[in-house]
Amino acid sequence: MHSLDIEWIEIPAGPFKMGLSEEQALKLFGKSSWHGETPQREIYLPRFFISRYPVTCGQYVEFAEAAHPDWDITFQSEPELEKHPVFESYHTAIDFCEWIEARLPTSEEWEKAARGTDGRLFPWGNWWDTNLGNFGQWERRNRTGGVKTVPVDSYPDGASPYGVMDMMGNCYEWTTTPGRSGRYETYIIRGSDTDPTALTPRAHRVTGFISGGVSPMSYPPNTGFRVVRDTPPDDAK
Repeated sequence: MHSLDIEWIEIPAGPFKMGLSEEQALKLFGKSSWHGETPQREIYLPRFFISRYPVTCGQYVEFAEAAHPDWDITFQSEPELEKHPVFESYHTAIDFCEWIEARLPTSEEWEKAARGTDGRLFPWGNWWDTNLGNFGQWERRNRTGGVKTVPVDSYPDGASPYGVMDMMGNCYEWTTTPGRSGRYETYIIRGSDTDPTALTPRAHRVTGFISGGVSPMSYPPNTGFRVVRDTPPDDAK
């Protein structure tokens, strides 16, 4: 197993509240239902282990150099991006996971890791605070469409109840949960990016997702990933 210095967080087995309550939907959108996020429901998940941070450019470079030495990693190798989240396609994310004997999270696992069991709207609680994540940063010339990422450990006070970091802001993240496109293969992405035009709590809630999903053949802007294991990393053979 290739560890790449990934720090793992245990998410205990048990139920959690997924989605928006009617009260939360009314507060955010003025409606009692919202795009598959309502009604709020209780879901039981077995124990799993999730990476504290999204996969970084530095970790991706280690993987690519060892497993795919013919890949062009010029951009990801820039020293100033070593601790920034890497943006990659679904299939590349799957390849990375297989190389370290891990997998991508499901949408349900991602949400539990982000909000805990009390049904909160944001990783840190039920209040909106632009100082607890990389929200609203923009540059005219940067890596993708002007979005300005930051190192994944930049906002320790924005951690989830389990200590998982960077769950909102900075970048979207792939999951293995199929979208509801009906016609094409798609997968749900979770989280949010740094879009400065969306500095509102409803744009960065932990329950948010595009119900139709995103094609695994595309390279959606500002989308990275984090990794999950079903067994403790020390048990890997």
